[in-house]
Amino acid sequence: MKKYLLIFSFIIIPFWAFCQLTYTINNTATYGGVAYITEPPPAWYTVQQISYIDVGSTYGSDSGKTGRGFLKFDLSNVPSDAITYMTGASLVLTIGNFFYAFTNDTVKINRTAVKDVLNDAKLSSRYDSLGFSSNILINTAIIPVGNKNFTVSIDKQTIIEYRNANTPLTMAVIHANEKNRGIEINDAKLVITYTQPLPPSAPTNVQASNITSTGCTLSWTASSGATKYEVYNNTTLLKDSIASTSTSLTLSSNTSYSIIVKAVNSFGSSPGSSPVTVITPPEISGSNYLCYGSPQTFSITNWQSGQTWEKSSNLNISGSGGSVTVSAASSSFNGTGWVSINQGGQELVRKGVWIGGPIVTISGDAWVPMDYIYKTYNAISQNYFGSAITSYDWLWQSDPSNPMYNYGYWVNIYFNVEGISKLSLRACNTCGWGPYDYLYITAGNPSPSSVYPNPVSDMLNIDVSKNANSQSAGVIYDILLYNEMGMQLRKTNSNGKAIVQFDVSNLPNGIYYVHIFDGVKSTPEIHKIIVQH
Repeated sequence: MKKYLLIFSFIIIPFWAFCQLTYTINNTATYGGVAYITEPPPAWYTVQQISYIDVGSTYGSDSGKTGRGFLKFDLSNVPSDAITYMTGASLVLTIGNFFYAFTNDTVKINRTAVKDVLNDAKLSSRYDSLGFSSNILINTAIIPVGNKNFTVSIDKQTIIEYRNANTPLTMAVIHANEKNRGIEINDAKLVITYTQPLPPSAPTNVQASNITSTGCTLSWTASSGATKYEVYNNTTLLKDSIASTSTSLTLSSNTSYSIIVKAVNSFGSSPGSSPVTVITPPEISGSNYLCYGSPQTFSITNWQSGQTWEKSSNLNISGSGGSVTVSAASSSFNGTGWVSINQGGQELVRKGVWIGGPIVTISGDAWVPMDYIYKTYNAISQNYFGSAITSYDWLWQSDPSNPMYNYGYWVNIYFNVEGISKLSLRACNTCGWGPYDYLYITAGNPSPSSVYPNPVSDMLNIDVSKNANSQSAGVIYDILLYNEMGMQLRKTNSNGKAIVQFDVSNLPNGIYYVHIFDGVKSTPEIHKIIVQH
C-alpha cells in the first residue's frame, strides 16, 4: 500500500512514505475559532466571544453563565475510501491562551462539555458514542500559552452514520469548570485516518514464445493482489480479463508489436510492464499445388520494404511486392517445390507446393512363399500438401492363375503359380496422371537374394549366399542395376563371392531396380531400392 496524508482544508498533500491517510475537516461554524470562557475575556483576548447560555448546575459546578459554542463538520465530501477503510477518527483542538488560571493549574472540559447535538440546538445524550468517556484535563504548566494541539478520539461508527445520512456532525462545546477560569480554543478539526488499498504493481518477466504468423504465447510473473491482467500493443488493448499468468494472442502476420501487460484489481490498473517486441513472420497465401500451364497467384500481407521472393529451381516467379505469379517450370516434373520470403539474407517463411501429378509407391512383399496365400499391396502417396488423388491405376503382369482383386488404393493377389510377376501402379489428381511405380514379386523357391540397406545412400550390398542355386558348384550370378526408365546403370557378377557391392553415392535420389540372374532360370530376381542422400 502507498501511504500518504490528506488534509481537507481544500488542500491535498501526499506523503508517499506513510502507509496511513488522514482526511481533515475544518470546523464550519459561524466563527473560525471557538472560545470557552466564564467571563468576558481580557483586553488581549482577540478571538470573538461566543454567545452565552444558562446551562444551570447540571453540567458542572458553575451554576451561572457558561461559555458555549458549536463545532460543525460537513462530512459530505469525505472520500468513500476514507469511510470504507477508516482506522480511526479524532477531534483536534488548538488550545491558545489560559486566563484566570493559576500556574500549574488544571482547566478541564468535562465529558458533558463536548456533545453531539444532532444538528439541533438542544443538548443530547450521545457523548458516549463520540468517544468522550472521561474529562479532558489540560494542565497550564504543560500548555502555558500559545497554539498547542490537543487530540481526543471519536467513535468510528458515529462518523459512518453521519456520512451515510449526509448529515453534518455538530457538537456543542461548553466550558463547565469553576467560575473565572477559562481557555481559548483557536481552531478545531475532525481528523479521519484510513488505509487506502492501491492497484497492484506492474507484472515482470514478460516473455513471448511460439511466435507464428498468426499469434504467439505470452507469459509473465504474477503481481501480488492482482485479480486479472490486460495485454496491450502500446496503448491498444489486445486482450483483457485474463485470470492466469499466460495467454495466447491472435496477431496479424508480418507485423511488429510492442506488447505490454498490466495487472488489475478493484482499485485500478498497474503501470504497464516493460515492453516486449514481437515480430510475426509473413504468411504466404496461395495454392498448395501447381499444374504445368496453370500459373497461380501467391501473396503475403503487410508487405515490408526489403522483402524478396525466392523459389525452388522447378518453379518460375513473375512480379514483385506483396503478390506474384508462380508457375511450374517443366511439364515432365512431378514432386515438391517451394516459394519463400527472404529479408536481409534470412529466410522468414517458406511454403511448400506439389507440382504435377501424384507420386505413389507400392508397399508389400517382393517375395512370397509358394503356399497358395493372399497378399495385400497398398498405395503409399507422396502427394504432399497437393491436390487430392482422384483415382488409382493398378497393372498386374503375371500368370492368369495368380489373380489380382482391385479395391482402389489397395489390391489383394492370390498366388497359385511360381515365378516372377510385375505389379505397376500410378495415380491421378487435378493435374493428371503421375508416373508408374513397379514392384517385381517372386513367388516360390528359390528364396531371393538379400539387398541392403534400403533406402541406401552410398554402398549397396547384394548377398546371394542364401540363394538355393548358390549351392551349385560354379554358379556365377550376373547382377545389373536399372533406373525407372529401364536404363542399365551398373553391371557386375558374383565370381564366387557371396556379397557384391554397387556404389550409388553419385546417383540422384530416386527408385532403382536390381536384377539378379543365376544362370539357371531365364527370368531374373528383381529388387526395388530407393537411393536417398
